[in-house]
Amino acid sequence: HIHALYAAEPVVIDKDLTSKNIGLNIEYIEDKDRKLAFDDIKRETKWRTFEKEYISFGYTYSQFWFRFRIRNTMDHPADFLMELDYPPLDLIELHIPDKNGSYTKKITGDHFPFSSRDMDDRNYIFKIHQEPGEKTYYMRVNSRSATNFNVSVMSHDGYLKQTKYELSMYWFYYGLMTVIIVYNRDLACTAGIL
Repeated sequence: HIHALYAAEPVVIDKDLTSKNIGLNIEYIEDKDRKLAFDDIKRETKWRTFEKEYISFGYTYSQFWFRFRIRNTMDHPADFLMELDYPPLDLIELHIPDKNGSYTKKITGDHFPFSSRDMDDRNYIFKIHQEPGEKTYYMRVNSRSATNFNVSVMSHDGYLKQTKYELSMYWFYYGLMTVIIVYNRDLACTAGIL
């Protein structure tokens, strides 16, 4: 779908935020020649919307520009996190609006030092501070690997809950693998193979 004005609904940030996928709230432009700069993209009118939460372009030489609006409905600034969950992305350039109408640029990706990330995590986690009201964010992504990922916003507590769950799954997996290895080793010893 192509739209001239904002077609996607804004992401609502309130006191109840834990974690939410914002794929359906994002619009995009494919830049096949990789020539569009941030100033160009702010004037662009041919934004497309997604039909699924998961952003998937497969393997492509194109770079992609994304925009989304975040509406802080609280009467005080909101501090939250934005996550892209695909570590092989070469470049992620997030343009974060400030209260004066300017933008701050954060750049990271797997072609940049790990220290370029806001948080030490295998995924890309951006720390965001937004005043009350609605702001428009822009993001550029390009990669020589597949350009497939989820984008989520979450509270700090939501991030901790997600990390705790992932760690428990890793412990379960590695524990199960250890049991299988020990069992097979003992079976091999009993059968006289080892």
